[in-house]
Amino acid sequence: MIQNHLFIYNSNLFYFYNKCDSLRILIFVLLFFSQFPSFSQKNVIPWTEDLDSTFSWDLFSKGTVPGGFHALTTVEFIFKSDVIEDNQVVAKLEVLMDTRKSLYAKNIYKKSLPPQSLLDHEKLHFDIAEYSKRLFFQKISSIKGKNVNDIIKKIEKEFQLSTKLVVSLQKKYDKETNHSQNNIKQKMWEEDIKQKLIELRDFSTNEMTLSVVN
Repeated sequence: MIQNHLFIYNSNLFYFYNKCDSLRILIFVLLFFSQFPSFSQKNVIPWTEDLDSTFSWDLFSKGTVPGGFHALTTVEFIFKSDVIEDNQVVAKLEVLMDTRKSLYAKNIYKKSLPPQSLLDHEKLHFDIAEYSKRLFFQKISSIKGKNVNDIIKKIEKEFQLSTKLVVSLQKKYDKETNHSQNNIKQKMWEEDIKQKLIELRDFSTNEMTLSVVN
């Protein structure tokens, strides 16, 4: 029997209005915390190692993008902490993409798909989210607490810092790459995040168990 200590954090909507000469992109990051979804749901996919070969416009719906933007990507962070024994806490964090809410503009791309450069840019937003998740698990791996409540408090603090980090990184990424228009910066970001993901591959988990240290 699992004693549920669900951390409820106020829903936050972060809108990144990406404007450039020939392209405007809206990145919508939804942070919400509830029970973990089933990956059998067709509209929700997790970040995976083979994303390079599977990420395509097929994961997006063709529809009306608010504000006249070219594309909208929805990334979800789902966080939960549970006491599983008197002296153990499990922290769970998932990074998901909601394909039903990720769109490209049907009024702009009537007869063709958006360019590959835009798709690559969108994919890296997903990669950055995965990077921030791995960084979160790396940081909490060294947490020690005198009791489970102490551990949960420290985990939740790190999670709040992680949400701030991912928003900051996404904004910096869009600014430096000019929303995919600066090819040199785009490639630099792709290489940098790829290396960071490799360095944190030991923390590619979606959950971690921490024990009370007496």
